[in-house]
Amino acid sequence: MKTTKQFNLEMFKKGVKAQTKLGNPAKFITIDARGKLVVAVLPRFGVEESVKYTLDGKKYNGTETMYDLEMVEPYKVIA
Repeated sequence: MKTTKQFNLEMFKKGVKAQTKLGNPAKFITIDARGKLVVAVLPRFGVEESVKYTLDGKKYNGTETMYDLEMVEPYKVIA
C-alpha cells in the first residue's frame, strides 16, 4: 500500500479536510446542477469565497494548477 494526498470527493463530502495546493483550507458546500463541485475556500489573507471545481478537484479541466484541491492528511490506497 502507498499513501497519497490526491483529492478524494467521497472523503471530502464526508468531512475529511481538504485544501488547495497552496495550503488554503477548503470546505464542501454542494455539487451544483451542472455537475460542478462548489467549495468554500479561505485565502490566507482575505474573505472566504465560493469556488467551482471539477468533481476530481481540478480548478481547470486538462491542466494542473496550485489552485487544485488535495487532501490535508495522506491516506492509504491500494497500489
